[in-house]
Amino acid sequence: LPSTIGTLSNLWFLNLAVNEKLGGTIPSALGNLKKLFWCELHFNQLTGTLPSTFGGLTSLQSLMIDDNKLVGTVPTFLGRLRGLT
Repeated sequence: LPSTIGTLSNLWFLNLAVNEKLGGTIPSALGNLKKLFWCELHFNQLTGTLPSTFGGLTSLQSLMIDDNKLVGTVPTFLGRLRGLT
C-alpha cells in the first residue's frame, strides 16, 4: 500500500481484501484517515505489525486484518476504539 493513501481524507470505506498480490507493511499514514469507518485488509500478504496510528481512528467500527502475515500481539490501542465490533 502506498503511504499516499493517507491523503484521502474523506475516505470512510476501504476494501482491499482478498488480493493475493497485496503485500508489504500497512502504512502508518492510514492513521490519518480520521473518517475511516470500515477497513477490510484480510486475505492478503501484509507483513509487520498494525501501526500505532490506528489508535487514533475513532470512527473505525470494523477492522478485518485476518489471514495476512502480520506478527506480534493484538495492540492495546485497539481496546480504546469504542466503536470497534
